Amino acid sequence: MTGTGNDVGAHIFSSDGRIFQVEYAAKCVESGPTVLGVCCRDGVVLAVENLRSSTLLEDTSNPRIYPVDRHIGVAVAGSIPDGVFAVRWARAEASNYKGSYDVPIPGNVSAHRLGSVFHGYTFDGYTRPLGTTVLMASYDSAKGPELHLIDPSGTVAGYHGCAAGKARTVAKTALEAINYETITCEEAVVQLGKIINDCHDSSKDRLWNFEMSWIGEKSGFQFQKVPAALIPAKKAATAAAA
Repeated sequence: MTGTGNDVGAHIFSSDGRIFQVEYAAKCVESGPTVLGVCCRDGVVLAVENLRSSTLLEDTSNPRIYPVDRHIGVAVAGSIPDGVFAVRWARAEASNYKGSYDVPIPGNVSAHRLGSVFHGYTFDGYTRPLGTTVLMASYDSAKGPELHLIDPSGTVAGYHGCAAGKARTVAKTALEAINYETITCEEAVVQLGKIINDCHDSSKDRLWNFEMSWIGEKSGFQFQKVPAALIPAKKAATAAAA
């Protein structure tokens, strides 16, 4: 893909109406680890294939799942620094909303406000689009569990199940086979673990671990890490030349 001069800034449309900088940001996301989300009947589960670049790194280094509020959490695909920047914005919005209205920010409001931030980085000549996609899990006492995806263009959409990262296409096919009206969070943990294991190329990325968090009945309606005992085992690494 080449912008032929139309990709020097995020504020330039090509002759066929494309913004190449946004597409480049999407490519950044597609080259990163797989991130999955499932909205179940009793909550939401987020799962990440967290790749490590060195044996010297601790297992907890460079996390991709973060709490935003007690009832909201996110998983970030693509660039981790850009994802952390988005998390900080989401936390600030949650704090400001609580201070203004004295109630926690609804998940859909948080998602759309973050989407506005993403979009704001796509039409100024002195900024670039954020190279991250955010999966946001939330629980509302009235609406129940909600799952939203915010992409680099600032588009926000609600999902039953969604995926981002290098194995997005394969994972999407597996997610389409899930019955979202009946699946529980515990069952989703197993399903997401299987999908990531099936998508993971252990011959190329030997150093990796699962990251999983959920919100719903099992977590007391607060965003928490999935207990280690429930997380599936990783696929064994295949033999590869050193």
